Amino acid sequence: MSSRARKQTRPTGEPRKLLAASEAGIEIAWDLYLKEGSPRAFLIVPGFWRHRRHPAIVELAARLRDHGSVAVMDIRGHGESGGRFGFNRDEHLDVAAVASAMLSLTGAARIDMIGFSMGGSIATTAAARHPELPWGKLLLISPVGNLGRLRPRLNPLTAHRHLAAGQILRTPRFDWGFWFHSKIRAEDEIAKVKVPVTIVHVRRDWLVDDSHGARLHERCGNSRLHLLEVPGRWHADRILTEVPDAIEPAIREFLES
Repeated sequence: MSSRARKQTRPTGEPRKLLAASEAGIEIAWDLYLKEGSPRAFLIVPGFWRHRRHPAIVELAARLRDHGSVAVMDIRGHGESGGRFGFNRDEHLDVAAVASAMLSLTGAARIDMIGFSMGGSIATTAAARHPELPWGKLLLISPVGNLGRLRPRLNPLTAHRHLAAGQILRTPRFDWGFWFHSKIRAEDEIAKVKVPVTIVHVRRDWLVDDSHGARLHERCGNSRLHLLEVPGRWHADRILTEVPDAIEPAIREFLES
């Protein structure tokens, strides 16, 4: 079934809008879609320049809510969160803060994490550096393994298919000197992750080459890699909306207990 033919779903009722206190007093905005009594919970970490109410993210939250409570966060410097984005420098602290708050509110026994693009790097780092939290599984969609190896290749004739016009007005706040600051590389951190990891990458992704996903898979002790052979060079949440059938096996695998 094509993405245009697929029935669209929405979470019933508005999510609970919350704030979590990260390091240095930075407030992180997040939404909670509560499923009462569920032992399982999900935390979605969007990518750079994405906010927690982006339609594709909300659609994913709707689906995950059938399986447990769902938290969706604005990473620092994005949406309603404070601070400035550091491209996987301190953002893992924000993830840990939201995860801890979610556990207190839901009583869940485990949290499965979904990270898109740079959010995939951040999710990996959070799982590696906060083993005290009850992580269950990771789903990394178009993850960045090493920011220094990014080589975007965007065709001007097809750019409109990949760049959401509505995002232009939601410019993230980030540290302009980020290239000169130390950053955490997910390809180094993933060896410390002790839970199952599912990695999804479209071959010839226009922004994050599929070699990032392959390298993460090679360095992870417990991962499955889905390299999608589909036209369009889709990246991150665009995979969900443009080629949903291609990513469906990976999502089903992730949702299996």
